[in-house]
Amino acid sequence: MTARHRRFTSSVPSPSQQILDGGRLRRSAYLLLGALAGLLGTTLLLTGSAPAGPSQPPLKGLLEVGWSIEAADSHLRRTGWSPAPVRQPDALDRLRAGTRLSSLSDCSGTGLGFCRYDYRRGAVNLSVITLPEQAMLELIEPQQPATTNGARVVRWLQADSERSWGLCASSSAPNRLVPCPDQ
Repeated sequence: MTARHRRFTSSVPSPSQQILDGGRLRRSAYLLLGALAGLLGTTLLLTGSAPAGPSQPPLKGLLEVGWSIEAADSHLRRTGWSPAPVRQPDALDRLRAGTRLSSLSDCSGTGLGFCRYDYRRGAVNLSVITLPEQAMLELIEPQQPATTNGARVVRWLQADSERSWGLCASSSAPNRLVPCPDQ
């Protein structure tokens, strides 16, 4: 190697030297971080909330009204939800629900027979509300006979925010179920 070649190679710092010496790569990294922070700030300003992270599963289309609770339970478990009842149901709740699912929390003692099943995925709590098929049909299509008396999904809600999807009680027509306002 000639002296001239040695002089040329020694005058060009390696990338690691540039980072340690505060070279262009370090400045570029700071500019990139600043741009990313600016994008996050713009998102917060325009939407009022941070972008949804991977721990926040989409809930709007998670279930469908009319699914049997067994089908809903199977779907939820396949998509990473785990049973997380807020209380242990008693024998009467189990009898009213007509199922042995471990996610059952309780059933109403009067009225139409609503039952609640609770699940958890990460930090998100989900409650699924069911009605016996006959009671559900009476509220939606009174002339249609039930084919079974199994529990059917009526609505599901994010327990921490009380946002609901599915069918909710009508404020204008008692004993009627209508799409929940959050939809």
